[in-house]
Order: sequence, then C-alpha cells, then structure tokens
Amino acid sequence: MDPLRLTVVAALVDSPPLSTTELGLLAHVSERAVRRHVEALKAIGLVHEHQGEADGLTHGRPASRYALDPSATDALRRLLEVLREPLPVGGG
Repeated sequence: MDPLRLTVVAALVDSPPLSTTELGLLAHVSERAVRRHVEALKAIGLVHEHQGEADGLTHGRPASRYALDPSATDALRRLLEVLREPLPVGGG
C-alpha cells in the first residue's frame, strides 16, 4: 500500500470529515497529492465525499470533506492497530 494512502486512511479513522487541505497538512504533502489518493479511495467505496458548510466568512464554495465509510471504519481501525504493533524479535 502506498504510504501516503495509508496516512490518509489513518487520519480519517479517528477524525471528523476532513478536507484535502487538512489531509495534506497532516501528511505534509500538497492538496493535489492527497486528492489523487482520496479519489482512489472514493472509487473503491472506502471514502465518501460530503459537501462542506459555509462559515459565513470565506467566499466561494465550501471545500468538500471526506470521511471513511462507516461500515469499514472499525475494521480499518483494527488493521491499523495491528500494523502499528512492533513485530516480536527473537526465536519465536
């Protein structure tokens, strides 16, 4: 799995819906780089796009926000926990 795509999934597991700008800041990459991965995750149904809400201060269309599919969130959370655990060292 691509490390950036894994970072996007990990960020969305325990977060409210995030914009590509917010995901880019978390991953330390450009919004454009994140968008490509978000679109790939949307295409397979893991991520859903939500229309952003106007804050009354910013002009233009509100940024879309992205969230994991609720049916996949628990399984992805468990997978990320396993991936974060160090492998045992030694003769086992």
